[in-house]
This record gives sequence, structure tokens and C-alpha cells, in this order.
Amino acid sequence: FIVDARTGNLLHRVDDTDNSNLIWSIPSNIAVVDLDFNGTDDLMLFGDLGGNVWRIDMRAENTNDGLLKPQLTHVANFAERSPSSTVGDRRFFNAPDVAFMQQPGESVYLGVVLGSGRRDHPLGKDTENRLYSLHLDPKTPVKETLTEQDLFDASDSDKVIANATDGWFVELKRAGEKMLGSPVIINGRILATTYEPDLVADAVCEPRLGKGHFYLIDAFTGAGY
Repeated sequence: FIVDARTGNLLHRVDDTDNSNLIWSIPSNIAVVDLDFNGTDDLMLFGDLGGNVWRIDMRAENTNDGLLKPQLTHVANFAERSPSSTVGDRRFFNAPDVAFMQQPGESVYLGVVLGSGRRDHPLGKDTENRLYSLHLDPKTPVKETLTEQDLFDASDSDKVIANATDGWFVELKRAGEKMLGSPVIINGRILATTYEPDLVADAVCEPRLGKGHFYLIDAFTGAGY
């Protein structure tokens, strides 16, 4: 929903009538971007509990009153659901971080990073979670919904990725490892934390604290430091 902050009047709503895949809950904040730094927000990015990533571009075209009109795009889906397995049941509970990025001699793109992990099921150990970095055109939404097959697997990368046009991902390889917070892009690096549950409790009445892990990753290549 987009409402007038002064009056509370509903200006716009986006739902499954705009895209039939927009049926999952969105528990996170929404990343908002001002593309031309004129003080007016131009697009919004967010994930949902269906493993989807969404983009809303605010357009002034085709409106008689000059108000911005939202244009919804299904950017990506990274969930691989099966009735008999939760291995691919990736969900986004936290907002992505977004930054303008540019390699020497190349065009500016939006770096969008987010990680999967069930905050409502922190001790779950079966899902193979990921850290994703998407490379999006600031002005033009994707024409087809991206999947993991469109991204470069940077899980073991230590060099510049030449063929990661749409982005890359890193596997969280420890059993049950998941992201319970939003990653951050700072000075060309991605800072991210994950939680690894303790899968074997020493005693029934003792808390299962698990472990925390910190990732420092090159935002351009996916390589670790």
C-alpha cells in the first residue's frame, strides 16, 4: 500500500491482480531508491516468503494528474519447493541492501544483496540457504524472472567474475546455516552475518545457542577476504 502521509488516503496498492505470484507475506522493510538524487523516490525492492524478489518502479507516464504510478516487476524466484523436501525452501525475511555500482569502463548498475533464512524456524537444518547479489539496470526492469540458473555460483570464487551479467550467489554450506538479518554494502564490500544452529543439544534443559558467522565479500566478484 502507498498512502498519503498527511491524510492517510490510499494512493496506490499492488497485489496479486498485478502479478499472480504476489501471494506470499512480506515481513521485511522495503528498500527505497532515489535514482537521480532529486529527492523523489523512484523504485522499491523487496523479497517475500516465497523466495521471490520484487521491484516497483514509480512512473509518471499515462497519468492525467501527474502522480507517480507503480509498475511491478517479478525480478527473481530462488525457491525450489517440493512436497517431499525443504532443501530449496528459501525465504526472505529481511530487506535487501542496494547500492550504485560500476566496474571500470562499464555502465552503472544497481547491486541488490539479500540472504535467505527462516527467522521463524531458526533451528531448521534442511534448507540450503544462499546470499544473493543481483545486478539490475537502474532504469529498465528485467524482462524475464531470474532464477539461480541465471546467476554465477561464486561459492568458491577468488577472481573477477566475467560472466555474471545478472549477478551471483554464495552457498551457505554449514548444516542449517541461514541469514537472520540484512547484509550491508560498504565501500565495494558486502558485510553479512549468518546463524548456524546447534544440531545436538548436550542436555535437554540447556539452551541450544548455536554459532554466528561473519562474511566479508567483494561486492563485485563474490570473492571472500
